[in-house]
Order: sequence, then structure tokens, then C-alpha cells
Amino acid sequence: MHGFDMITQKFTEAKCFWEENIWEDYKLKWDPREYGGIKDLHFPGDNSRIWRPDILLYNSADDNFDSTFKSNLLVYSTGEVNWIPPGILKFSCKLDITWFPFDDQICGLKNNYTRLMTNS
Repeated sequence: MHGFDMITQKFTEAKCFWEENIWEDYKLKWDPREYGGIKDLHFPGDNSRIWRPDILLYNSADDNFDSTFKSNLLVYSTGEVNWIPPGILKFSCKLDITWFPFDDQICGLKNNYTRLMTNS
């Protein structure tokens, strides 16, 4: 089994991913009729004026965790924001190998956000 440490019984893996994040920001709403029919806008991923979740992987196997690369944000006139950053995750899971190789293992990814939106 590639990535498995027999002593700690932990499995470590690195995966590439695309994570779709969708939220609504009422401050980004507009009426397309007032702006020449424009219904959506693209913004650079490094635009710090638009809030986006700062994703944290709890079971990261990398001390220098930075899961995502810069990618554009798509903002709709309804205030919906769509952000699909690519990333590389290196994670670890503790496995029960009692019945190996006649078993199935489930390795969950535990993530959360480190910064939440405020009213300021």
C-alpha cells in the first residue's frame, strides 16, 4: 500500500482537486438593466476586496498548508459568488488494518474556514 506507515498505521496521500465554493453577498447585487444587461463579472483571484473563504484542512500532512492557487471569482448580479480554486492536498488518515487486505478504508477530509465574514 503506497503512502502507508506500518509503525503509525497512518496513510498519507497527495491529491489535486477543484473545490467549488458558492455563497451570496448582498453587497455585490446589481440590476443588470441599469448596467447595459451585464449579468456577471469575473474578478482576479487575488482581489482582496471580495471576501472568499480561507480554507483549512484539519488532517493536513503538510505543515506549510496552502491548499489553493489563485483563480478567478465569478460574481452574478444576484450577489452569488462562484469560486472554484484548484489545489493540492496532502492529508493523512489513521487506518485499521486488522482485516487487510480484505477490508475497505474510509479516509475523510476535515476542512473548515479560518476567517468568517463579519458585518464590518
